[in-house]
Amino acid sequence: MPQHSVPGLVSLHLGEDWQTSELEDPQEVLRLVCPPTHLRVMVLPPVPLSPEQMLQEVAQQSGCVSIEGLQSADDDEPAPRAWATVSFPTEQELIAILACSAGVIVVVLQAPRDIERYRSSFDAVMASLVIDPGFHLGLAMQLTDAFEKQWPECECRMPDPTILEIERPEQPKARLAVSNVSLRIAAEPARKHEIIAEYVASLPDLPEAGEEDPVALSCEAIFPRLMPSERFAGLEEGAIVYREHAGGLWLTLVHHQPPLDKYLGANDLQQLGLDWDAALARALENLEQLLTLFPPQVMGPSADAPSLVLFEGHPHAHAMLLLPGLRRLLVETLGLGCRACLPSLDELIAFPRGHSPDSEHIIQNVENSYEQSPYPVSRAVWQVSTDGFEPESRSPLILL
Repeated sequence: MPQHSVPGLVSLHLGEDWQTSELEDPQEVLRLVCPPTHLRVMVLPPVPLSPEQMLQEVAQQSGCVSIEGLQSADDDEPAPRAWATVSFPTEQELIAILACSAGVIVVVLQAPRDIERYRSSFDAVMASLVIDPGFHLGLAMQLTDAFEKQWPECECRMPDPTILEIERPEQPKARLAVSNVSLRIAAEPARKHEIIAEYVASLPDLPEAGEEDPVALSCEAIFPRLMPSERFAGLEEGAIVYREHAGGLWLTLVHHQPPLDKYLGANDLQQLGLDWDAALARALENLEQLLTLFPPQVMGPSADAPSLVLFEGHPHAHAMLLLPGLRRLLVETLGLGCRACLPSLDELIAFPRGHSPDSEHIIQNVENSYEQSPYPVSRAVWQVSTDGFEPESRSPLILL
């Protein structure tokens, strides 16, 4: 199922008929069209309202005739959701609201008639919608307020939710990666307001827009990554740390800092006070925690006959195959000798061994994904066991 995403914000899955469309609202970050329906994803600043209150507020501002079918997740969930059917004189909408500390995301599905036809598909979309870990809108708004309060002659803007740009009179525009501030706060949450004040006071020393913003490294943001060795041809020794892996891949380490991740080098590990083994162990530990947030999708004709296990929706999905616990799960679910493909960073596809129409379809999709991805990993088919994974063939179109 195609994935639609806004880097640093959200990703979601929809049917193949949906297409992106030009944005019409300043608060919109994604607009999809599947005639006669429209789906809009909007981002709002943090507000002291519950999801239910937000839903009522949006519905009232939209001028709806009635609102019914209100549903809500548990209050202690990290990103509670609420959605409802909203009736209008000429059209109907399904509205979903995700409220979290980072901000509020509103998803609106518009259909001119028979809205109930779309409820099940809309619920599936909401189940697939993931807030990017790099979504820091709430913190960006706090930083904006703090900068403009202390430096009233300055003006702040966000070219995207991960970057804050500050216009300074008679000086070059300054740039601040919001994720760097977030990482420092995560390491010392009790000092949140002090840390924000330190960044605000450092305005004269912030890097100019266009310059690289120094990254505040954190052990909590390290993840493993498999990439083709040729991608790093010509790099100086120590520029990145890696170990050679089967299938022409290198096992590397990255520091997650949306919208782009930083490949760690020898100097970075020294800054973190870790050697390779300790850094890899921490990266795998972080990946285990991520697995709880992005569980696999198990598909098949019935629960007793799964034909596909799929991980997708985040740039570390492919690396899940490095986890022994995940490999055990695949073997238990799909049987001994099951196969896996890693066509791109954000995709891991596993299926049973053996030739079938399903496997032919899966493998053709893998080939297409590899060719179309801006960050392809491998076009090989890998044989999975509890002990590891080895390339079974160089191309998914060659089945052994």
